[in-house]
Amino acid sequence: MLVACTLLGGSPVSSEETVGARAPDAVSAGSTDTLQLGAIDPAVMEMLRINALPRDGMDPWRNGSSAAEIWQTASAQNLAVQQTETVRLGIETRAATGRVRVGEHVLAAVVNRNEVIRQRLTALVVDSFVNNEADALDKLSGANDRLRIDAPTDVATETLMARRARAAEEVQRTRSTVQARNLDAETVRIEARMQSDALDEAKSLDRAARLFGFDHSTELRRRELQTLEASGDAPDTVMVGQFRVSPQIAGPLSDLLAAAAAAEEPIIFGGWGYRSTEEQINLRDEHCGSTGFAIFDGPSPACAPPTARPLHSEHERGLAIDFTQDGAILSTASSGYTWLQENAATYGFFNLPSEPWHWSTTGH
Repeated sequence: MLVACTLLGGSPVSSEETVGARAPDAVSAGSTDTLQLGAIDPAVMEMLRINALPRDGMDPWRNGSSAAEIWQTASAQNLAVQQTETVRLGIETRAATGRVRVGEHVLAAVVNRNEVIRQRLTALVVDSFVNNEADALDKLSGANDRLRIDAPTDVATETLMARRARAAEEVQRTRSTVQARNLDAETVRIEARMQSDALDEAKSLDRAARLFGFDHSTELRRRELQTLEASGDAPDTVMVGQFRVSPQIAGPLSDLLAAAAAAEEPIIFGGWGYRSTEEQINLRDEHCGSTGFAIFDGPSPACAPPTARPLHSEHERGLAIDFTQDGAILSTASSGYTWLQENAATYGFFNLPSEPWHWSTTGH
């Protein structure tokens, strides 16, 4: 009669046999930077996001290219950081899912070991029953020899019972690990979904910023072409000294320059006269700002120095002069300005008070 404890169809159980490696510890619930990839500070991300939002009243025509450049820079920075964080969370999501699967495999192995121990205990019970039945038959036949060997069976039973208790603890511990990892994985998935929404917003803001700049440059070019078309053909002009002017004022200007040069203290004027509409546009860009509104619609006093809007300057008709004296633009402190104040009207020229250097046939 065999009395060794056996697995049904298997080999004997040794008291030194181990239950198996312990399941890995659970990952801290809620962690989304377990791989140490360098999560971006949420406060930094929120600040970049706020900077990428359009300001109230953003108007391409009034805010112009400089605002577009600032917005495009901010939106590009926000998009870059949102993309980086999205990639990181994608990796974290895959890692968390992997940890769950590993935990589930470990749990399955631990449960299987527990089942093996249960089956071995069952085999011990069956073996013990068979031994008891054999002893009973021996007594009935008058035999005095006992075939049952108690010690090995008792030892094996005690060993397996202890291992079954440890295996049950292992199952519970591993199941807790898997549950914790599932919570971790769900936390990462939720954050990844939120980050996906943030990335979509960043992409939308980046497109809006690009369109803002494109809209301004497109409208600026359209308005420029419209203005140049409205200006018509360039007027006829002639040279009077270094001044290009309309023939209408060529004679009076020549006489004025000669009279100033023949004054008791001779005054030699320099400067310029006719200016094309395109040059007027460029001058407004330089003096008034680069937005469409500043160039084409803003008031002249808002510029430094004051500069008339395109199509509204007497220079574009060749009927205005900007005077310089000794290479410097005329000011109220210039002797040339004083002389013009006393004599220019005689030749049909009048000053625009806000611009000491500017003289025209209308005073505009």
